[in-house]
Amino acid sequence: MSAAIKAQRRPLSRLDRAIIALHGVVAVVFGIIGFLEADDPGWRDLQRFVIVMLVGLWVSGIVVVGVLARLVGNQGVRAVLLLAGPLLGIALLIGASTIG
Repeated sequence: MSAAIKAQRRPLSRLDRAIIALHGVVAVVFGIIGFLEADDPGWRDLQRFVIVMLVGLWVSGIVVVGVLARLVGNQGVRAVLLLAGPLLGIALLIGASTIG
């Protein structure tokens, strides 16, 4: 593959890294709170499994959006993608699973 065809990957700025770190911290905090609040008798294990799945989806979304953001040149568009991308991705996955 020639260098002219290959997409240029731009390094992440401080703002980009801060947004990614914020998503990571919020995902971990929600995961911990969810684990502590999962106390329904008989359903505790299922609740914790769903919490792990949702936090895993969120972290996967953070990684995917972080990789995609390196391909975007405009800083404003990149920030919006990083802020909204993981949550919109989860919403789209849940919506697609309920429709199909």
